[in-house]
Amino acid sequence: MRVLRRIAGFDAKGMASLALWVARRRDGVPPGALAVSYSRAQSATMILLLVMMAVEVVVVEVVLRAFDVPAWIRVPILVADLYGLLVGFAVVAACVTRPHVVTGRELRIRYGAFFDLRIPRELVASVRTVRSYNEAGLSRTSG
Repeated sequence: MRVLRRIAGFDAKGMASLALWVARRRDGVPPGALAVSYSRAQSATMILLLVMMAVEVVVVEVVLRAFDVPAWIRVPILVADLYGLLVGFAVVAACVTRPHVVTGRELRIRYGAFFDLRIPRELVASVRTVRSYNEAGLSRTSG
């Protein structure tokens, strides 16, 4: 049951992110804060994935019709495919509308609606941009 609540929460945040994306707004970026976008690096991949998902919706419907599959089977498959496409757009929207945020009090590391970590600024020793993805880990802590 807990897992279903988490999935429903991701869906709700994703749908809210679609509305924010259309309105060109961002979530959780207070006035005076620095928003650090990470969505540009994945945009081409996500657009390609969404295009392929849209093609898959059409191809599956055409194939099912070609084999005279009854509507009571085709329609739920079509609805599930279209919902999957909507969720794909929601993931993209969540990544665009929920950037990393730096304020005077904290560093907020996020990935769409799926990950949100708040770190007090006094605990951050250094931050750097890494363009090579062959490192052992995404973050390091000491203490």
